[in-house]
Amino acid sequence: MSSSPDPLDDGETRARAPAALHRPAPRPPLARIRRRLLLREVNERIRDVSTDFCTQHECEFLCECGDPDCRTPVSLSLAEYGDVRANPSDFLTAPEHGGGAGADVVARHDRFTVVRLRRVRPAT
Repeated sequence: MSSSPDPLDDGETRARAPAALHRPAPRPPLARIRRRLLLREVNERIRDVSTDFCTQHECEFLCECGDPDCRTPVSLSLAEYGDVRANPSDFLTAPEHGGGAGADVVARHDRFTVVRLRRVRPAT
């Protein structure tokens, strides 16, 4: 069985294809969840060392959107941060980052957004 060249591929098809076709597949949801949890841990450390400095003012935390390229700082008071942490399924994100896959926006503020991860039910 011989393999003939694809008549639709003139050798330049890939070069002319939209950039979106060349991007790697999105990270699996589990990787994004792990990143969110890691950023939450970093933010907990920021809170721990900031209690003496941020009692009256806002502190800068890290966006917990889960995007591996995100480095966006998010400003909020320690009281607001405590409110975000009241529900263990809630994560802090920059306002423009929203919920993303597997998460719903539960609160919008001018400086930050709170998203809640959806519970995944195992397939039966």
